[in-house]
Amino acid sequence: MLLMHHIFRKKTCLEGLNSMRKKILPIGAIIITLLFLISGVNALSITQNNDMPDNSTPSADPAHTVFCEFAVISDLENCPETAELLQNIYDSGEYDFKYITYVTDQHTEATNWFIDQYKIAGYPTCIFDGGYDVLYKSPISQDAYENKIYISSYRNVHDLDVVVNTRWAEDCCSQKLNMDITVTNNEDTKYTGILKVYIVERNSRWTYQIEEEIKPYQFAFLDLAMDENIVVPAGETVTFPAPQWVPFIGGVVDAGNLFAIAVISNKNPYSGYSDPPYNENEFSSHAVDEVAVKKIRKKVAKSEIDVIGKSFEIRFQFIQGLLQKLIQDYPLLSKLFF
Repeated sequence: MLLMHHIFRKKTCLEGLNSMRKKILPIGAIIITLLFLISGVNALSITQNNDMPDNSTPSADPAHTVFCEFAVISDLENCPETAELLQNIYDSGEYDFKYITYVTDQHTEATNWFIDQYKIAGYPTCIFDGGYDVLYKSPISQDAYENKIYISSYRNVHDLDVVVNTRWAEDCCSQKLNMDITVTNNEDTKYTGILKVYIVERNSRWTYQIEEEIKPYQFAFLDLAMDENIVVPAGETVTFPAPQWVPFIGGVVDAGNLFAIAVISNKNPYSGYSDPPYNENEFSSHAVDEVAVKKIRKKVAKSEIDVIGKSFEIRFQFIQGLLQKLIQDYPLLSKLFF
């Protein structure tokens, strides 16, 4: 009887073990699969606020330059500190990203469209890649921002090359910037997207205070110079001329302090939220596919008055030299006329 009882217990244990194995194996397989999928991006914890049904599969390597849009109110709590850590990340060179700072209380007219576009709920807010991910009133943690940049950089994006060409001119009375943006579609299908060109100040006229130090905001938004739908046929290159940009804020600008940032976004929208984790402020988001930055090179154009004056000066110098030559060759002329 004892032997039969032992055999029965052993059989029961084996059946229980087999049942447990059947449950554990699928779970193990899922875990292994997940680890394999994220092994290329596992340096930081992955948290994403906005679901993107299109272009969201991680790639094996960083696929593109991440575009960050950072909204602040000059000296509101956490805004200066967030500005500091974003600039620290940028200066480190460890991540391929560009960012724009919207100083909303100092430049409200020009930034209203940005606030409306993303349904901003509060400050500071940082929008990554057109709404792919968002940090809203985040604790001052550099890791949190690095995580968003890191994960955004591994998104699958359309294969585009973008080049910004600029021509700056100014004289005594005006300043103007002419641009064109060249887009190459390296894919086998037509690309339809949205091309925006932002004008920013590297060292902003608007400042913030950290302890006792006053610093300028970096890459501060001045104007949106271009916002157009574009189509680039498969395997082709198209150049899009931008409308001429003329500074409209605060008089003249220092051309050497300006950058043009071209951003191409996918035409297909998806739902994003500017206030995670509450997800009450919904906006229509367009995922960023490519970013290109161009520093403006100052080239002073001569006005018509300057050209006329220079021409007259050259002619006068020629006549003066001719008279001196005549006087040297014919001393009598000096006595007759001078």
